Amino acid sequence: MHHHNTIQNISQSFLEKIDIFGIGIAIRFNHQPTHNTKFGGFVSLMILAIIFFQVTNVLIGLFMQKNPQVIQSDDYVFQPEPFQITPKSFNIAMGLQDVNFNQFMDETVYKIKATQQNLVRFLNQTTNKMDQKWTYKDLKMSPCTKQNFQIDGIQNYFLDLNFPIMYCFDTNEEEAIIEGEFSANVYRGIVIEFEECIGEGCASKEKKSEFLNNPTLGIFFSNSIIQVQNKDKPFLPVGKNLYWLNGPDFQKYLTLNLMNTYVNTDSSYYGSSFKKERIVNFSSSDEQVIPKTDKVMFRLTIVYEKNREVNFYRKYIKIDEAFSQLGGMFNALLSIGYIICSPISQLELNRKLLNSIFNITDGKNQEDKNKKNTKKRLPSQTKKVREILSPTSSNNTFSMNTPRKQNLHDMISTVQKNNLPQNKSHSIKDAARDFFKTQFSELQVKFKDYIFYYFRYFKSFQTTKQKIITYGTNKLYNHLDIFYIVNKLIEVEKLKYLLLNENQIKLFQYLPRPELKIEEIDLDENIDLSQKNALMEEQNQQTTNFFNQLQQSSPTSQQSTRIKQKTNKKQNQNTKFSFFGQEEKSQQEKAYEAQKAFNSIYEGQNKSNLDEKIIKMLDIKLVNLFKENSFDLASNRQQFQLNQFEYRQEENDLLSLNRTLKKCQTQFSNQTDRFDLDDIIKLQKSNSNTLNNSFRIQNPSSKTQDQKENEESDKMDYIKESNLDQIEDLKSIQQTDQQYFPSHIEKQHRIQAKNLDEDDT
Repeated sequence: MHHHNTIQNISQSFLEKIDIFGIGIAIRFNHQPTHNTKFGGFVSLMILAIIFFQVTNVLIGLFMQKNPQVIQSDDYVFQPEPFQITPKSFNIAMGLQDVNFNQFMDETVYKIKATQQNLVRFLNQTTNKMDQKWTYKDLKMSPCTKQNFQIDGIQNYFLDLNFPIMYCFDTNEEEAIIEGEFSANVYRGIVIEFEECIGEGCASKEKKSEFLNNPTLGIFFSNSIIQVQNKDKPFLPVGKNLYWLNGPDFQKYLTLNLMNTYVNTDSSYYGSSFKKERIVNFSSSDEQVIPKTDKVMFRLTIVYEKNREVNFYRKYIKIDEAFSQLGGMFNALLSIGYIICSPISQLELNRKLLNSIFNITDGKNQEDKNKKNTKKRLPSQTKKVREILSPTSSNNTFSMNTPRKQNLHDMISTVQKNNLPQNKSHSIKDAARDFFKTQFSELQVKFKDYIFYYFRYFKSFQTTKQKIITYGTNKLYNHLDIFYIVNKLIEVEKLKYLLLNENQIKLFQYLPRPELKIEEIDLDENIDLSQKNALMEEQNQQTTNFFNQLQQSSPTSQQSTRIKQKTNKKQNQNTKFSFFGQEEKSQQEKAYEAQKAFNSIYEGQNKSNLDEKIIKMLDIKLVNLFKENSFDLASNRQQFQLNQFEYRQEENDLLSLNRTLKKCQTQFSNQTDRFDLDDIIKLQKSNSNTLNNSFRIQNPSSKTQDQKENEESDKMDYIKESNLDQIEDLKSIQQTDQQYFPSHIEKQHRIQAKNLDEDDT
């Protein structure tokens, strides 16, 4: 049993109601859900290329992790963590230099002493106050060796120095530690003093003055540069040096401030997981100068920078961030592309809608074009007759004997008889071509029209085509309005109740649904791509040859009757309702079907009022073409082949006649008889009659007096021009006709020409 064809209220389940992946329902254009343009496709390719480039960069950044996001922060710290100075963590070498900045080491001149200072603050339970406790411990210093420089990358920096005469912390020293700062609960610092050797075992005053009048303290130590782009080695070790100059009457208290630098790396693909790396770098130095009161020349204190540390936070792109970046860029490019392409796509859509629904005319008179084209439609036989009249003198006389004149008169009569049906064939062909050109002409839009469309809201940029498109689109959208559609549906329901009775309406609701046959689906699937392309190419070729086939005469009434009988028989075999089974047809096929339908209605005995109304509503040009059976493809194809053969035979005879006429011209060129002026007048009248027939066939409808006068003027002008061009026309026609002669006809022509030559001799 077939289901009811009316709309039913179908209840949805809970899961169906919450489905967020539902497919939108919309009207389609040319089987497509959206309207696309070539310009939009070009912009889409550009967007896809940019997105592809961005995807490549994002994937490289995601997996190679070369472009981190870095944040640098200077943080306050109350208790910096301890740092032990070892050959692998911090390299430092120091010593005095003379006035010429030459490094020297001589314990009879100066000595070096290092002390670890420790300060601990604690709460006194008795007084409830913070007490502090100082402790001191000597650190061992010794001349530097290669073992004191074990940090990779900067060994050469220290080895290039005169390090054997410098002082370093002993390689076995493990108490050289700095921690906190002076106000913290735990403070550790290193104090290194450079003292002048005084007393027993020291050098003389004169010798010491050579080195200590203006001594210079040089310190060489390791430092690091932060490379946040390098994931595996963010710290690049480098060497650094500082110098302080002193005099014999001053003491200098120096402070070397170090600072903790942390690099926090988050290299996880999802979530957050930081890896912390630490390095101690040089921060700053302080210098205080006081009068010399004892044997100390320089006092160097190595401590932490007060309450300060630096943190670098570097984070590599994650999977969710990668999608966010791509989505954001895609949306931005999509918005830009929409702003650029949307007006062009809308204009192109409106143009296609107008071309598919309306016939757009510019209001110009088509009669001028018909008059101009008429000059080109004279048959080739008339040109060949003119070629016979070869001029021999300036007084418009022709050398011709009496039999030749009679042959010429016969030729003119033959041309007058043959021109009428041939001009009629050309007229039908041109009329059909003009009708299709008018019916299916498209409104074309140029590049400047697309540019002006962006500024369509300004009247100065509004072109005529834009006005046509806007006006037609508004008319179209008025019919697409929901209220208009609903009203039309109501009118259809009313019409159903007017045409059908109650019982018919009930049966109408149960008409069968369209069928989908499995064998047709299988057959369609078995057609591969090459076959489809071949079918499309064949269809295009048929459409191209369609107008060429229209040049022949109409089929006989018997042929039309047989075609109609076959069509009616085929239609009677398949009367089952099938709305969706109708295949799309080309304009050529539609014209052929319309031709058969018109013949069936027009030649019918009992025409209904509806039949007569439909015929009256048709274009008068189309009705005339239907009456000529211009779209009957089967008979046109047969007639075309027959006329081609007859045309070639006639051309062959005319060529033979031309050769004979030329020989006669040469033979009797010295005779005194002249071609009568009346013969020329007859030939011109023949051309005029031919032109009249062409105009009458091309314009079957009635004309005004002005139009007739214009046509007469055009015909007279053409006759004058044709007499001047008759020689050149024959040469071009002879060259063209040789291309269409079959080989056996050409051989026959040569034999006939040879026989004529023998007869003349």
